[in-house]
Amino acid sequence: MSKMAPKPLDYELLNENVKKVAYAVKGELYLRASELQKEGKKIGDLEGIEKYSKRTVKVTKQHNEDCKRLLRLLGVPNIEAPCEAEAQCVALCKSDKVFAIASENMDTLTFGVPRFLHHLIDPSSKKISVMEFDVSKVLEELRLTMDQFIDLRILSGCDYCDNIKGGVIREA
Repeated sequence: MSKMAPKPLDYELLNENVKKVAYAVKGELYLRASELQKEGKKIGDLEGIEKYSKRTVKVTKQHNEDCKRLLRLLGVPNIEAPCEAEAQCVALCKSDKVFAIASENMDTLTFGVPRFLHHLIDPSSKKISVMEFDVSKVLEELRLTMDQFIDLRILSGCDYCDNIKGGVIREA
C-alpha cells in the first residue's frame, strides 16, 4: 500500500474558509464580538477586548448540532470524539487519516501528535503566520524521547494538571 504525499496546504484560503464557517455558525454572537473589537480599537486595547470577547461566547449543544449540520452540508468529513477531542485527533494523525492537527491549544502536544499547526485560526489583525511543527524534528533537536517531551509539557503546565510551584519553565 503506497502512501500519497500530502498536498501543501493553502493556509490563507483555509483560514478564510474557517472564518466564513465560524461567521455563519456564530451569527449574532460573532457580530457582538465584532462590536467589542471595534470598541477596543477606539480605546486602544484591541488585544484585551479580543481576549474578553472570546470568553463571552457560550457554546451550546445547539451550536454543536448546527456546526455538524453545516459541515455535512458543505461535504466536510467530521468525527465526533467519544472523549477528548485532542486524543481523537492525534489518533487520526498517527494513523495517517489526517495530515496534521490544527489547534491553538498547545496541550495537544501532550497527546503525542506527530504534526501540529499553530495559529491557523488566529485573527488576521494579528498578522501571525501559521506555525507547522514536525514533532519528530523537534524531539531530535531537543534530544528528547516522546515520553520525555510529554513529561516536559505536563511539568510546564497544561489543562490537565497544575504546574509545579517555582518550577515553571520560562521563555528566554
